[in-house]
Amino acid sequence: MRTKDGGWRWIQARGKVVERAGDGSPIRVAGTHLDVTERKQVEQALTRLHYMLDNLIESVPDHVYFKDRAGRFIQVNRAMVKLFGASDPADLIGKSDFDFFTAEHAKQAYADEQDLLEGRQLIVSKEEKETWPDEHQSWVQTTKLPLRDDSGAIIGTFGISLDITERKRMEQALRTAKEAAEAASRAKTEFLANMSHEIRTPLNGVIGMTGLLLDTELSTDQRDYAE
Repeated sequence: MRTKDGGWRWIQARGKVVERAGDGSPIRVAGTHLDVTERKQVEQALTRLHYMLDNLIESVPDHVYFKDRAGRFIQVNRAMVKLFGASDPADLIGKSDFDFFTAEHAKQAYADEQDLLEGRQLIVSKEEKETWPDEHQSWVQTTKLPLRDDSGAIIGTFGISLDITERKRMEQALRTAKEAAEAASRAKTEFLANMSHEIRTPLNGVIGMTGLLLDTELSTDQRDYAE
């Protein structure tokens, strides 16, 4: 309803016919009007909040997911759908890491989540290696937190994972290059040390014998040549 001052109010109306004429037509009704503007404003605010959160979750390139206490997916974003090669988020609901990864990764992820549910650890920016059935590997930086209901009870987990596979490959390439450079430096040092020894030994002999020669009687030309 629009008020005289130009504002709007939400009214919940209830009514019914309480008196009818002889021919059955209504002649008197009774009912109530309840102002529910505040409740509607809260509902609209929650709707806007949900809309913004949904847009955020669906827009980020990171993998966002919610799981129950058994580790089964109850909500995922589009990035997760793409990761697992599915066509719709519904294809992932009710499934777990064991349906997509090898036991090596799935068991570790499940154990971490159980520790999180029991309050034994927090998982913040943890680097995880993901192993897939086709034997390829990927790396993610993941943060997982407990999922609570309205009463505060933990009913599952939720998390966000950033794919850092390319970064890990670059780090490995840098480590390999560094190790190769260090190996080359060691080889050069060893080579120079060996060459120095191999050159110094005969030179010492030449210089020593020349010194002995200079201690003998020599002609002027012979001494000049020896020196």
